Amino acid sequence: MKCGSFSPLALRSELIATHKRGTIIHSETFSVKFLPSSKNKMAFIIRKKVGNSPERNLIKRRFREIIRNIPTGNTHIQCLIIAKRDTLSYPFNKLDHDTKRVFCKIFNQFDN
Repeated sequence: MKCGSFSPLALRSELIATHKRGTIIHSETFSVKFLPSSKNKMAFIIRKKVGNSPERNLIKRRFREIIRNIPTGNTHIQCLIIAKRDTLSYPFNKLDHDTKRVFCKIFNQFDN
């Protein structure tokens, strides 16, 4: 299984399409909107009310590290991770568990 092979979701049109037409899965500390794609792509939406710049960057670094270790298999998606206020105060190991659980749900939807 291939792990962590997500490239940035850089084009504005891809971001808008994922945000408008994507399926959403909620967690305690974040939500994920996703669409099937030809390549694994990802972007983060972390609003200013979540924290100041160093705090938002810490959240992004945490998610990148967690997602680096998620097996993707043959499923390709483009996704937006939308952080909530509680993300920063959530312990890393619980955030890791939640993120892996949500991505397992996503990949299971495409396997069926």
